[in-house]
Amino acid sequence: LLGYVLTACLFVYFFHPIYLVSILIVLLPPSLLNFLWLKKSRAKVFIFSVLTTLIFAPPVELAARLASAWDVQSILPRLFGIAPIENIIFAFFNFFWVLSFYKYFVDKDDSAHFSHNFRYLILLYIGLFVAVFSLYFVRPELIAVNYVLLAVLILFLPGGFIFWRCPRLLKKVWL
Repeated sequence: LLGYVLTACLFVYFFHPIYLVSILIVLLPPSLLNFLWLKKSRAKVFIFSVLTTLIFAPPVELAARLASAWDVQSILPRLFGIAPIENIIFAFFNFFWVLSFYKYFVDKDDSAHFSHNFRYLILLYIGLFVAVFSLYFVRPELIAVNYVLLAVLILFLPGGFIFWRCPRLLKKVWL
């Protein structure tokens, strides 16, 4: 996997394919391979990746684009004419591959069942989605947030709380 990703990154670096093709070259083959190695948790990984991409990624991308945090070469339509759909595809593969990798190498493909806490995460995603898109239609300048602030609000604060409540997860995440 590492050899493939490094080779694919070098290819993208030297030949400069469009962003969507770069995503597919670098992330699609290792994601699918790692996913196919799974036996018990394929559905779990796929469902979680799709839900996270559809509910979590659009508001994060919209907020970051409104802050002009960065932009990419986009050939697909943009969400609300602002956020590149390619970044949503990129988000899917980031969730999909990381989860496939984690479930195979760290959790040893141990369970096909969702944690009972899964519903709370989905409710948080829905809350973020509703809040961001509601504000977008009322006062879009309120959701223009750069990636550093987004990372603190969405990753570090909840992550700190989760690791405080369940310290054994920190070792798994660190891996």
